[in-house]
Amino acid sequence: MTAAVHELPDLSQLATLGKTDRIAALRRSMRKVEGRDDGSLAGSEHHSDGGGSERYIAVPAELQVLFDGGLARGAVSSIDSAGAVVVALIAEATKASLQVAVVGTAQCGMLSVVEQGGDISRVVVVENPGEEPLEVVGLLADGADLVVVDLPQAPPPSLARPIMARLRKSGCALLFVGKGWPGASVRISSELVAVHGLGRGHGRIRGIEYHVSAEGSGRPRRQVQWVVGESGGAVGASRGAEILEFKRAQ
Repeated sequence: MTAAVHELPDLSQLATLGKTDRIAALRRSMRKVEGRDDGSLAGSEHHSDGGGSERYIAVPAELQVLFDGGLARGAVSSIDSAGAVVVALIAEATKASLQVAVVGTAQCGMLSVVEQGGDISRVVVVENPGEEPLEVVGLLADGADLVVVDLPQAPPPSLARPIMARLRKSGCALLFVGKGWPGASVRISSELVAVHGLGRGHGRIRGIEYHVSAEGSGRPRRQVQWVVGESGGAVGASRGAEILEFKRAQ
């Protein structure tokens, strides 16, 4: 575990660098993750490597019903908050030997990625992208298969359009954590609804159940009950004898 974590590129000082040095640092980190030493980024060389078709990034089997093949390459998907679904998507992509970049969020979720079978040596984390985060996102999109972006707010259409054009050219998929990204093709939301195995004051957590839904332009809203943990693995699984329920916000 420790060795794998140490393989994560250290970009914690990225925000303090000038533009030229920032670009050089990002390129070095992407080359390290990709195993390239020719000074270039992967660019349009994206391929599936088992991670879904050339048009999609594969998602966990339990969540496939929400998507038309997976996360669309060359497009933006959004999710309401960081959490178990984001971790599962990163884990699934890295299990398929795809390259993932995470921008604007802490590295603490990497342990969960490993627990779900992911390979964090294929992840670049830029916790603090500095004053021009979209510049960082655009550069990473040239070399990664999936970029997960967690910013304080969505960009205006004038700034989002160049990023989306870059995604279409490179074939990268972008997952925005938050709401309001202009032109997002799919909007995902998740909510904790139950804890399996935890009784009243006793027991051991065997699984955590989420209600996950996805909707987008021209497609109906789809939803599943997804259980993470020992009792997971089934969509719409029946509830066990000992479940702590959570009321959904109205």
